[in-house]
Amino acid sequence: MPVIDRPGSKLKLKTYNKKQLDLLASTTYIDPFKLVAEDLERTKDYAINNILQTEYKDLESASQYNLLLKGKNFRSAILFLLARNILQEDFTKYHDQVMCLAACIEIAHNASLL
Repeated sequence: MPVIDRPGSKLKLKTYNKKQLDLLASTTYIDPFKLVAEDLERTKDYAINNILQTEYKDLESASQYNLLLKGKNFRSAILFLLARNILQEDFTKYHDQVMCLAACIEIAHNASLL
């Protein structure tokens, strides 16, 4: 990267930034959330049907509402991406355990928000 305090350095910096932006614009990105979208949806269903059941209906409905908000489920997405890459062909064997862990992580995070 050019040094800023030299004569003409602002022009060099501007040119450098333009090249970087052009490079970014020409790059194809993979949305990691699309790779695990089905897993995240199943995790929400699993959490609602198996974990969030309680005799305190106000707490249950607030928890379900918070879980169903259109968030990215960043923590669960990272877990599924890591599990898929680490376990590879064994992922299907451990899918239920990974899903349960992902649900617990999201519920714990949501509980910290309530």
